[in-house]
Amino acid sequence: MKETIILYPSPGIGHLVSMVELGKHFLQLNPRLSITIFLTPAPFNTGSTSPYIQRIESTFPSISFHHLPPISLPLHSHHYHNETLLTFRLLRLNNPHVHQFLLPIASSVRVRALLFDFFCHPVLDVTATLRIPSYCFYTSSASCLAALLHLPTFHRLTQTSFKDLGDTLLDFPGLPPLPASDSPLAPTNREDDMYREFFATATALPRASGILINTFESLEPRAVEALRSGACIVDGRTPPIYCIGPLIAEAERRGAGGAGCLDWLDSQPSRSVVFLCFGSLGLFSASQLKEIAIGLERSGKRFLCGWCAVRPPTTTPDRTWSPCCRRGSWSERERGGWW
Repeated sequence: MKETIILYPSPGIGHLVSMVELGKHFLQLNPRLSITIFLTPAPFNTGSTSPYIQRIESTFPSISFHHLPPISLPLHSHHYHNETLLTFRLLRLNNPHVHQFLLPIASSVRVRALLFDFFCHPVLDVTATLRIPSYCFYTSSASCLAALLHLPTFHRLTQTSFKDLGDTLLDFPGLPPLPASDSPLAPTNREDDMYREFFATATALPRASGILINTFESLEPRAVEALRSGACIVDGRTPPIYCIGPLIAEAERRGAGGAGCLDWLDSQPSRSVVFLCFGSLGLFSASQLKEIAIGLERSGKRFLCGWCAVRPPTTTPDRTWSPCCRRGSWSERERGGWW
């Protein structure tokens, strides 16, 4: 019986590229596999993925894409103002479509595993029913994962939101003590919907058969050790942790512009550069960009800032950045390859 692996990314070109690179890695290990990638249509602009998908399908015949049906979201949903909340909601409502597609596949081929983006964790309910091994592919750092998985522990220990803890030091396993105001977790108010979604994610991921992280042990030894030792999940199961990185986008996707960035980085002193990179949906107001520029200027550090080519920082005058640009360099992500 033919064997296949299902990959389930959340919407957005960055999530898709990461999953495709993972699929190509699996094919290198076992060329007899087939890879099926689920595509979820989003009700917001995620950029065009069609040219990229066509190129992958023509280059890698063992990789195929399945477009899931559009989701009808409730009218007047309070999630509409926030694309992250909307993504969580969308992928929870996606479960019936995923289940419907997996049923005939599971009867005709051997599904070795389903790998999902952490936004897609509701699929664990589907795969548990169908008895399909399911792994989370976590594309952020091991340090970020350690903080996320420790969130339920903090939730039990205090009734106070991070935003109200001020400079109280938080001890995330595998990380240095951090002021609550600098928490690596985006949601800081435990009464917000965003906090509830991240909390639900943190409690769901331990159900996975394992977690694959796009990192390597020598880059984050403390965080990886904390994860594998079970220190992040105090009262529960820690799934096996696999460091499989670095997975890097194909050279054609990165473009030739990346060479200039790497040459510039090679010429800088060790540990002297701050790297800023924002996702394909990252868009900032003029005041936010000004704060970023002020922070870079005050840091006195060299920096490399990666912007998505379709959303460049054009909302502020050039003089906003002039005080700190003598120490920095720009990289449009589409050309620079910072995925």
